[in-house]
Amino acid sequence: MAEWKKLRVFGEGSYGTVYLVLLRSIEEQNPKISLLALKTSSSYSMLREKKVFELLRGCEGIVQCYYYKCIVERGYLTYNLFMEYAPHGSLGNLIKTKLLSDKEVIVYTHMLLKGLSCMHEKGIVHCDLKPDNILLFPSWDDRTKYQLKISDFGLSKTSEEANADLGEIKFRGTPYYMSPESLAFFNEAPKIPDELSYDCKDFLKKCLINDPQQRWTAKMLLDHPFIQKEYPTSLARRDRASLAFGVVLGLLELLDLSGYFGTDWYLLCKKLALYSKNFSWTYGLLSSSVALRGSFLALSATFQWLPGVEGQFLGTEHPHSSGFGV
Repeated sequence: MAEWKKLRVFGEGSYGTVYLVLLRSIEEQNPKISLLALKTSSSYSMLREKKVFELLRGCEGIVQCYYYKCIVERGYLTYNLFMEYAPHGSLGNLIKTKLLSDKEVIVYTHMLLKGLSCMHEKGIVHCDLKPDNILLFPSWDDRTKYQLKISDFGLSKTSEEANADLGEIKFRGTPYYMSPESLAFFNEAPKIPDELSYDCKDFLKKCLINDPQQRWTAKMLLDHPFIQKEYPTSLARRDRASLAFGVVLGLLELLDLSGYFGTDWYLLCKKLALYSKNFSWTYGLLSSSVALRGSFLALSATFQWLPGVEGQFLGTEHPHSSGFGV
């Protein structure tokens, strides 16, 4: 159990009032006092928002709800959600008072995409994403001052509900931040400034595709070059791993390890390089084989233990050459 005191009003809307509250737990021997944001309303929709918060518990980039309490206040049944308190306000306030650097834009966009990606994986669509619903917390990233988290799920839908509405004309959320297909209904589309970088403009184009089936998802956007400038993602790592495999495979062919480690083992390594999805393990195995081969080559330069090696590296035909000889 806990008791709380309302300190001040943050804001009011059609879906309730948000307060800054001082919460004191009274169950423990050492009571804990916390500053939290309290959203209170007599609307039954608060129960729905509570269920959404439960689904999104632990999601990175999403404001967390810690407690829920239903009470009778002034003769009315009132629903209360106790959430994380954002001491630095909203992104809406920030962009009105500060010009963000390119790096800040990328870092903040990455944070939002992580939150959206997690939300969509849980089957939730926000439906009212805008700067005022993105809150600022102290940052754990030394590249920027704030950590951004998505809040206010009063208009959210499940993916099943959103898919059921496809093809129907239904407007939801704040008009200025409507989805591209909603704007297309009015023959309008946001204009992308010419002075932006190529990667930034391409990123925005991927976000503003009218057809939801063709538009890039949040997860796909995490791999876009605009984001990879600051956050090399899994796709970039896979590309680098593939390049490394190409190099290692070429070295295997060039050095022809079959004569020294056995044909079967050699072919197995090649197959692993081509087909294995465990990139780091395979790369380590193949790199080790090349390192061993390098040691033999170093010895051969002194003692000439490996016949034919000198001819291979001088450009003459090697008995096991496969076309990769220098």
